[in-house]
Amino acid sequence: MTDADTHAPTPVAGAAYGVRFTGLEASPTLALFEAEEWYPVEVSLTTPRVVNIHVSTDENGANVRYESVEVRIDRPRRKVEVSSVDPLDADSLAHPYLGLPAALFAHWSGKESLHAAAAVVEGRAWGLVGNSEHGKSTLAGALFAAGHTVLVDDVLVTDGTDAFAGPRCIDLRDGVGARLGLTLPTQRARGDTRDRVQLPPMQACVPLGGFVHLAWAEPGDGPTMVKLAAKERLKRLHDARRLTFLRAHGELMLDLAALPAWELRRPFDWSNAGEGTKLLLETLAKAVVA
Repeated sequence: MTDADTHAPTPVAGAAYGVRFTGLEASPTLALFEAEEWYPVEVSLTTPRVVNIHVSTDENGANVRYESVEVRIDRPRRKVEVSSVDPLDADSLAHPYLGLPAALFAHWSGKESLHAAAAVVEGRAWGLVGNSEHGKSTLAGALFAAGHTVLVDDVLVTDGTDAFAGPRCIDLRDGVGARLGLTLPTQRARGDTRDRVQLPPMQACVPLGGFVHLAWAEPGDGPTMVKLAAKERLKRLHDARRLTFLRAHGELMLDLAALPAWELRRPFDWSNAGEGTKLLLETLAKAVVA
């Protein structure tokens, strides 16, 4: 062992989204540098013998809903209790089950969370904002394939100044990784519905640069980046909040809306996916220089 190895930093176990989850086995999916000061939230796991069953009836029949996972969040005790019929390890918990608890604890501590991935370009974190089916993970995978650090795949937590790193993984749909040129080994995740790419540990947070809202281009059109006006930026950020059932932190939302933002429109196919990624990187690089 060299002297450099002896003094190499050690990732903080259980860290993601600005929270340090305790009580879990060590996992490379929950490991970040410089997260010692993040406040701890204890996670406990139980495996009930039966699922939760909810039955509703009317004159035409009944609806039966089976729940195999239940998450209970105790704010005063800073505790998350997860009950799952099928055993869950730390990797499975990290994404998606810890995202919502983390978003709630972030909100209670004055932060905001968005439906967004995020990647680091020119030293700043850029939120890739969009709901399901908008290609957040695919674009994050493309940026990772291009050599950029991916901060988070699903829920972006921010205090307005910094963006907080999430679980160290990207979950891609079948075949997407190969199309992006990713040669790293993957494992099946989320009920065998995703290919999970493991990401290396990174620093706990990165200065926030701004946002890119994802949209699909009209058939036949190439990729374009459209800069958004302040009023539109605020509206889109409100629409992208992870916790729309809670009142937004008004001043923080205004601070986020003051940051630069674009809409990236790209074709809903693979014919020129690389051009969209290239346009994105060129635009963000110019924004940093400006």
